[in-house]
Amino acid sequence: MSEKELSLWTGRWRTWLSAKRRMVWRVLFLLVLGGITPIGLKWLLVQQLQHALKREVTVQAVQINPLALSLTVQGLAIKNPQGGEFVGWQRLTVDVSAQSFTQGAWVLDALTLQSPSVSVVHLGQGRFDFSDLLDGPKEESATTLPPFVVREVSIHDGRMRLDDQPFQRTHTIENFKLLLPQVSSVAGHNGLTLRPELSALINGTPVHMAGEVQPLADAPHAALALTLNALDVAALQAYMPDTLPMRLAGGKLSADLKLQFGEVDRRTSLVVNGTTQLQEVVLNDAHDQALLAFKTLAITLSPSDVLARHVVISNITLEEPKAAVRIQPNGQLNWMAALPPSTPIESSKPSSDNTDFSVQIDQFTLRSGALDFVDASVKPAVQTRITDMNAVMKNISTQTSAQADVALKANLGSAMPLNVQARLKPLDVTSFLDAKLQTKNVDLTRFSGYAQKYLGYPLNKGRLSIDARYQIKDKQLQADNHVVIDHLTLGDQVQSPYAVDAPVALGVSLLKNSSGQIDIELPVSGAVDAPDFSFGGLIAQTIGNILIKVVTAPVRAIGNTVNGDDNDD
Repeated sequence: MSEKELSLWTGRWRTWLSAKRRMVWRVLFLLVLGGITPIGLKWLLVQQLQHALKREVTVQAVQINPLALSLTVQGLAIKNPQGGEFVGWQRLTVDVSAQSFTQGAWVLDALTLQSPSVSVVHLGQGRFDFSDLLDGPKEESATTLPPFVVREVSIHDGRMRLDDQPFQRTHTIENFKLLLPQVSSVAGHNGLTLRPELSALINGTPVHMAGEVQPLADAPHAALALTLNALDVAALQAYMPDTLPMRLAGGKLSADLKLQFGEVDRRTSLVVNGTTQLQEVVLNDAHDQALLAFKTLAITLSPSDVLARHVVISNITLEEPKAAVRIQPNGQLNWMAALPPSTPIESSKPSSDNTDFSVQIDQFTLRSGALDFVDASVKPAVQTRITDMNAVMKNISTQTSAQADVALKANLGSAMPLNVQARLKPLDVTSFLDAKLQTKNVDLTRFSGYAQKYLGYPLNKGRLSIDARYQIKDKQLQADNHVVIDHLTLGDQVQSPYAVDAPVALGVSLLKNSSGQIDIELPVSGAVDAPDFSFGGLIAQTIGNILIKVVTAPVRAIGNTVNGDDNDD
């Protein structure tokens, strides 16, 4: 072998040995980085968290894969001051991209959090078992975000528990899942772009949300879709003040809504549209007596800018409502105790069409309604039931000039139809009303308590039919009531301090025609803006006119007889 060949062979051998040494050192470095460094990081993480949170912190393991550029923290648990669970997770994995060294920004291929858990205790008066962490001095944080790109953020199987001790309630969030593809502070001219997809069970109710959010853009905007199914709203009753005279005993809320937040014509807008449903609602009074219940209240909301104070509802449908109206022996109406006290109106002048908050309801539909009425202020108590209530009301608006159309059909008991057709201004009925009302064969014996109190006679038999029209124009009322009472039969006279002092029985007999009917035309008129006018007074006036007809019949009969004798002379 020549000297030249020997020198060449020796150089190659040295080069090979040098490469081997470098490889060995790299392997040793990686072993140290993957073995010793995680131990140090675990110790440092525990120490820093315990110092900052003043709570016990444990970590099962920290793993580093230098080849894959990934970091994993397993089994982190932070205890609350009592030693119970506060915050923790099963595994947190951060996958770093090699592009972080070339793009001048942190680039993460994925950030994955598996089975995070949070447990919080509400101690009362707005204090929680973590409130001490918020009581320290607040440090000013930077307002600008460092450049970063996270290609995927994912949270799987998260859970949260809130123990609300003052209200003795426990709230849970389970099966929490969040996906955020491409979270970036350098994505385009609008900066941070979020495209979240979230799902969870909140107190057992499925909730899902998805969309796009750009919170740091020059004009921040968002488009989100939210759905929830059968949220138990009755659970909110525990948070209502005890002084509230109503109790929400049942109810489920479902929704399918779309929200768009952004800037329109240099102002912020929030456009909402979609559907919501309240189901199986039960509302009782403070004594747990029924007030209102219904099967379904469905609302379809057209695109409405709520920040512009304008809402358009295309349809409201109320299915199978059941209302209870009771007058107690002391004369108090059950609904008056449940309603908030009314505030005095400073001026009776109607407001302009440009109200602070405008609402337009294209159509309201009521199906299969029922109303139970009991008046225990008279003896015997008056009881009646309105069933098969079906109504349609169109063009309802907060604008005082808007006119609505109403059509209602119902049964006053069995085979006693009630029909109402009306056109009116819902917020200014006293300025315009055109209504027709018809009812036939109403059994009067169920109102015998009123007859005993005000006439001094019970009603043993009788049926009532009314054909009425009520018109209001230019504040003037004109009402025409055609009343027919068929085969009215009174019982034996009873003592009542409220009864009229008149020959009622004789008046009834004199008013009957040959067919056993009392046929009366009762016109009523007056100015609706008079200080003493009320619709309750109008009803009382109509009933009063009927009674006047009855009690004055003998006098008119005698007068007619006398006039007739005079004429004969």
